[in-house]
Amino acid sequence: MITTPLLPLFALFISSLVIYLLRWPAAYFGLTDKLGGRKKHQSIIPLTGGLGVFASFFLVQGWLPFSLEAFWPLYLGLILLLVCGVIDDARDMKSTS
Repeated sequence: MITTPLLPLFALFISSLVIYLLRWPAAYFGLTDKLGGRKKHQSIIPLTGGLGVFASFFLVQGWLPFSLEAFWPLYLGLILLLVCGVIDDARDMKSTS
C-alpha cells in the first residue's frame, strides 16, 4: 500500500511513464505538434501530456484514504475535457475570432 505522502511522487512517475510510452503511438496517429509557423521546436512533439496526467490522476485515486463517490461530476468533466483535448490535438482546431 502506498502511503498518502508518496502519492504525488507515484502520480509523477505514472504520468512520466505514460507520456514516454505514448510517444510512438502519438506519432503513428498524428497526435503531434508539427513544425512551422509560430512553432520553434527542433523536432516533432507528441501531444500526450494530457493523457499522461489523466491516467496518473485516475490510477492514484484508488489509494486515497477516503471515498470518492461524491466526485463523479468531477470525473465526468475531466473525461469530457480529455476527449475535447484529444479531438482538438488530432484536428488542430482553430479558435474563431
